[in-house]
Amino acid sequence: MIKYYAGDVKRINHFMKVYGFAKTIGEMEQLESAKQEVLELAAIVHDIGIKVNEQKYNSSAGK
Repeated sequence: MIKYYAGDVKRINHFMKVYGFAKTIGEMEQLESAKQEVLELAAIVHDIGIKVNEQKYNSSAGK
């Protein structure tokens, strides 16, 4: 995702923060390792469609 969003510091910082929170919450909830891995991966890629939507529609809005 860092390569994917190269140069977009705001987006990189956002998904790193989301990842950090998700990882911490999962660990505190003592998730089994497979669920923890899915949680962390989902946190990293949760906004992956924004770049394409901004290029295609000039918007990252949900509609």
